[in-house]
Amino acid sequence: TAEHALALGLGGGSLIAVLFVWWLWRSRGENTQPIQRAKAEAKPQIATVPTLAQLTAWPTNRVRGVVAALFENAGYKARLRPSGGEANLELLRPNMSEPVVLICCLPGAAGMAGPRVVRELFAGLVSSGVDAGWVISPGGFSSEARAEATDRGITLINGEELIERLAKVPPEALFRVLAGGDE
Repeated sequence: TAEHALALGLGGGSLIAVLFVWWLWRSRGENTQPIQRAKAEAKPQIATVPTLAQLTAWPTNRVRGVVAALFENAGYKARLRPSGGEANLELLRPNMSEPVVLICCLPGAAGMAGPRVVRELFAGLVSSGVDAGWVISPGGFSSEARAEATDRGITLINGEELIERLAKVPPEALFRVLAGGDE
């Protein structure tokens, strides 16, 4: 009869509609899990201070970029200088146009820096009229370089000292500082 067919059609259609809604609800939960996982992975990662072994593997551009970001975090304005000179980075005080510090950043693989680097930086200081100079060498310094730096008033920063400075950076800024070397 027609009434029987109508009741069977409505009942079957309702059952199909309920199953379809259940399937949509269940698949929606499965689809949001990858989104939630992606959001969790997209959160800023906490940076860790590099080890001495990691520092000594860095090329010059990475050392220079991290040093620039480190001192910008401390309130300086850093300006990269062309490679090949006695200094490859200069620091300026805010609202000043002339550098107050010239920095020579060496790659970690260069090993211990010798007195020649110190003498070349000192020559650059004299020709630029800048009073302060720093040499940053993750591989350390020879005793001759240390003596030359003492005589010339140049600050030497080895890998351990650079790590100490990085360890003093607040955790929320460390990620940005370490990203400064990704040029």
